[in-house]
Amino acid sequence: MAEGDTHPVWRHCCSFLDLSLEEFVAVQEHKWREQMDLLCRCPLGRRLVGDRPPRDLAEFSERVPFTTYDDYEPELSERQEDVLPEKPHTWMRTSGIGDREKWIPLTEAQYHVGIDGIDDRRRAYRVTPSPEEPVILDFEGMEVAVAD
Repeated sequence: MAEGDTHPVWRHCCSFLDLSLEEFVAVQEHKWREQMDLLCRCPLGRRLVGDRPPRDLAEFSERVPFTTYDDYEPELSERQEDVLPEKPHTWMRTSGIGDREKWIPLTEAQYHVGIDGIDDRRRAYRVTPSPEEPVILDFEGMEVAVAD
């Protein structure tokens, strides 16, 4: 690797480290507002935050309760796409806790981010403090179910 080059996984996952604090906060606020706008357009989101997006994180913290998978389980276990902010690219089944399977909707972007981190030997990357040498975690033999 040429001097100054970093591993692609590091660049993909940790490029935010090159931002100033102000730039980082601005990016996070922008992303949060995008998510709130999407959330308020769907039935599941309106049930959570109401018809009007919170103005800021403080209002969000006051208005929106903590939730768990159980709060969304009826819709997610039935894979009801019409209640979500956007049609999922696919659904992922997890083993959940206590041997109860859970269904998680994945957007196309989420699907590709996850797949990009897994290579053809079913290994996933974990970024470490060294951008030149990320640790490779071996998940060979583990079941990952993706339903189209």
